[in-house]
Amino acid sequence: KFDRNISTKSGWLGAVKMVPRKEQKMERVAVPKLKKNTKIDVNIFHEVLGHVGDDVTKETALYYGLKIEGNIDPCSDCLKAKSRQKNIHFTNENSRSVVAGERLGFDISSIKDLSLGGSKYWLLVVDESRRVK
Repeated sequence: KFDRNISTKSGWLGAVKMVPRKEQKMERVAVPKLKKNTKIDVNIFHEVLGHVGDDVTKETALYYGLKIEGNIDPCSDCLKAKSRQKNIHFTNENSRSVVAGERLGFDISSIKDLSLGGSKYWLLVVDESRRVK
């Protein structure tokens, strides 16, 4: 359901008011006491170090004299951070919209600090027909 219906020359455009959701509390990993020769699971140590790479995890354990156990499993948090949505490539320029407002592309992102206006999120909308942002 749309909050607004905007009339256009060839129909209408649905619009939705976007409200940022409240921040969710992050789960914390219990950090074990790390004495020399302490055995620790490599995946837990990877999280404790802030999701650093496999080589850094192993080198840090070696430096502190820790014995890491287990195999390094793909970390879902690291996979999400590395993921990227594919670009849309037009193979036929004739399929591009020629009516302004008919086909819009958008991207939502956030910034670390608040903007001068007090916003944390921004929305980029691109009109395909004119490539106007």
